[in-house]
Amino acid sequence: QESILAAEGSGLAAFRRQLVRDVKQAYYTYAQAYNAREIYENALALVQENLRTTESLQTHHKATLADVYSVQSQVAGVQQQLAQAVQQEQSAQAYFTTLLQKDYTAPIVLEELETASREEVMQLAQAQNQAWQKREELEQLNYYLAAAEENRKLASGNRLPTVNLQADYGIQGTSYTFGPQDDFFLGSVVFQIPLFNKGTSAKVQEAALAQQRVLQQKESAEQQIGLQIVDQYYRLESAREQVTQAQAQAQAASEAFRLQKRLYTQGQSNLVTFTDARTTLTNAEQQQSIAEYNYLSELAQWEWALGN
Repeated sequence: QESILAAEGSGLAAFRRQLVRDVKQAYYTYAQAYNAREIYENALALVQENLRTTESLQTHHKATLADVYSVQSQVAGVQQQLAQAVQQEQSAQAYFTTLLQKDYTAPIVLEELETASREEVMQLAQAQNQAWQKREELEQLNYYLAAAEENRKLASGNRLPTVNLQADYGIQGTSYTFGPQDDFFLGSVVFQIPLFNKGTSAKVQEAALAQQRVLQQKESAEQQIGLQIVDQYYRLESAREQVTQAQAQAQAASEAFRLQKRLYTQGQSNLVTFTDARTTLTNAEQQQSIAEYNYLSELAQWEWALGN
């Protein structure tokens, strides 16, 4: 019973640690949605400014009315994307605050993202060893193994020889007299060896099979945890590389848009080229945000897999 109680405690510890992971990932999901909404707000400001510029160019006969209509369509498109981003942000906020047992409209204060502080991932073999030592699932199965062993010993104890001691004292005769000739004392020792007891043998066999099943469950859990570490190791490495590439892409898109905006304002670039540069910038910023928060989410999953 002590082992089973300890096993339940390990299960509770595993749930606590899983909840920590879920809260972290929900936070990163909200942060990404919040950032996406800001990106589309900035994009809306850009296309609205572009609309004013295009209308001015059309007034001075450097752009056509079709160009104005085209930019108006872009404004409507970005407004639609912004509305969707707001909905995703609200949903992510509701999920995160619900995990914290707060009102779904409770405000969330975001910390500044520091992707430059990404830590190096430990070696794969070292990570597997740590997970096998720290994961509560294995600790719980160890307690269940201990309980199964005690249960087997308890069942095996019925096979042991038993010794019964018995003592009787009384009086005998036709009257109540307590003389030396009337009382008696009887003692006996019974030694019993259960050689053939089908019930006991069945219980012992059942306890041994139960112990074997738990041992197989532990071996299977160790294998699954090892595979989790391998899978998460490469997922985290991939997420790290995606952050690097997304940052480079966003930087290049930002510089390209800056140049195209200046040319378009001066009437030296056409609307299609300018629109393409703006769309590329918005998509690159969005992909950078997704990559950065995806990395943090994968890092939370990695910490959970390690048993931290």
